[in-house]
Amino acid sequence: MLRKFGKLLMGLFPWVRSRNGRPGSVVPVFGTNEECPYCTVALRDVDFGGDHIFPEFMGGSKKVPACDVCNHGFGGAFEGVVARQFQMLDVFLAANGLRPKHPIRTWSRAYTYDGLPYDLVPLEDGRLRPELSHTVIEERDADGVVRKATFKSRREAKGFERKLSAKGWKVVIEYEPGVPHEVADLGVGLTFGSEMQELALKICLSACTGLVGLEHERLSAARRVLCGEPPEEPIVFLDFSERAEIDARRKPLSHVVYVEQTPQRVYGVVQFYGSFQYYCYLSDAPGAARSSALIGCLDVLTGDERFELLRPLDLSGAPSGLECSRPEEPYVELLSRFEEQAKQRGASHLDLSLTNLTFGATEESKGRQEDDGS
Repeated sequence: MLRKFGKLLMGLFPWVRSRNGRPGSVVPVFGTNEECPYCTVALRDVDFGGDHIFPEFMGGSKKVPACDVCNHGFGGAFEGVVARQFQMLDVFLAANGLRPKHPIRTWSRAYTYDGLPYDLVPLEDGRLRPELSHTVIEERDADGVVRKATFKSRREAKGFERKLSAKGWKVVIEYEPGVPHEVADLGVGLTFGSEMQELALKICLSACTGLVGLEHERLSAARRVLCGEPPEEPIVFLDFSERAEIDARRKPLSHVVYVEQTPQRVYGVVQFYGSFQYYCYLSDAPGAARSSALIGCLDVLTGDERFELLRPLDLSGAPSGLECSRPEEPYVELLSRFEEQAKQRGASHLDLSLTNLTFGATEESKGRQEDDGS
């Protein structure tokens, strides 16, 4: 009798029981094999696979079923752009003693020294090894013969020599060792453009598949926006609000998604590194009387990823405007949050500066807008 009552209670209130020892939470079940959470195509009619809720480049592992067209298309449309920006932040953390759990790629063309471009290669001990980005031809004579060049390595120089010798050229290489230098005043350039907005929207839509009792047709308008249809009004906003209810449920520097449905609205909040926050209006279409909410947290440093249902937090909407004396002030505040959370997690030294902010679209998104004729 008690067991039956417990099952009934769970059916009515899915947040009552905890599977992980935390009172008031339950691990959700994501998605079905019926339709793609983004374009709604019937999965039985197309090729499909698992799409990460938090993308793999962020360290995510939890997946939802999605069609291959969406799964692969979003990577080229906007995820790749955000991945390159987050790569810089991951290297920044590693250089300050906070190595992310997921693999860190080389930061290409991170800085210029003495007129030459350099990559930063993260090492296992957290140090950064400068490495010339590519061969630089510095001097040619009147006949076009290379007189001076800088190579990434002696091996690359020998390959260059063999290639020209095979063409019948006489090649003489004199080696001069590179001059060691310190990496200083490294600027991390962030662009708060459409790609981050699209990624936040995608994460919210995939997380919504774990909401209990959600009528998924309520998300039709948001899905169309993600798939490229221009919205009548913006639905994703960079959110400068303090979200203490969310912050209390995560560790500093964590990626977070929170989604909630009520009879009046469906909305989501996404935090990147616990610092760069987006508010997503997913629907204002009326729905069933039942409310539900879900939160997902991904600890960048440990790789711990958890999702759970919880009582709705009933958060306020994103603010419509900001009163600032300078347009860059709120963005600088976001960067200050990032640096402060790095200190909270034990950053050894913050000797790299976060600079070169861009507030508009990236070059990639501008190119897409031109291709669309917009």
